Amino acid sequence: MKPLRIQIPTSLKYLSTARESICSFGEHFKISDEIIYDIVTAVDEALSNIIEHNYNNTPDGAIAIELFKDMKKIRIIVEDKGSNYSFNPPDSGVIEKRIESRCKRGFGQFLIENLSSRVRLVNSGENGNKLVLEKDL
Repeated sequence: MKPLRIQIPTSLKYLSTARESICSFGEHFKISDEIIYDIVTAVDEALSNIIEHNYNNTPDGAIAIELFKDMKKIRIIVEDKGSNYSFNPPDSGVIEKRIESRCKRGFGQFLIENLSSRVRLVNSGENGNKLVLEKDL
C-alpha cells in the first residue's frame, strides 16, 4: 500500500491542511477517532515546533509528511530541511511544575512522546531532520 504524502510550507496557517489530511487518511482506513486525535495532535505539535524553532517562523521552507498504515500500526514521517534539533521530552515532574506555574509553553515534545507509541529523530546534518512517529492500532 502506498503512503499518503503531503507537503506544506513552513507557515502556521497551513497546519489545518495537515490536520485535515490526517483526518481524511483515518476516515479512509476506518481508524478510530481516538487514535486519529492522538496522531493529529502529535503531528500538529511536531509541525509547530519545526516551523517555530527550525525555520524561525520564516515561510520559505517546506515540510513533508508521510503517513503509512499496516495491520499493526500507523507510521508518520515528518521531514524538514531546517536546522537540526534534538528530541528530549521533559519528564512528568518537569511537566507538573510547568502546570503548577501556569506555563503556556514547553509541552510539545512531552505530548508527542505520550501520544505516540514510538518516536525516533534522525538528524541528517545539512540535509535536515526526519521525525518518525508510530502509533499502534
